[in-house]
Amino acid sequence: MSQNGPAASPEQQLIAELNAALRRQDQQAFLRALMPIVKQQGGFAGIARETALNRTALYRMLSSANDAKLSTLLALLPSLGMQLSMKRITEPETSLEK
Repeated sequence: MSQNGPAASPEQQLIAELNAALRRQDQQAFLRALMPIVKQQGGFAGIARETALNRTALYRMLSSANDAKLSTLLALLPSLGMQLSMKRITEPETSLEK
């Protein structure tokens, strides 16, 4: 074990990459970081069968500058054992009084 704690697993590193891309609002980096996860979870053909998404369109979405639809991501992520979640980054406005 190093002084900085145990080394992150490859999966933890990929999740960290995904979260960093989301923080930067870098859609292309986010989609590129999903590619090794798809390959690890059965490849494009397997994930396409599981999600009922088109294999070619799935590959194109993750490997090019095309905009990914949120609906496509929401269909894809559960098959990878992942989900998107929301977290407040600012305090909510409390002045809802009239």
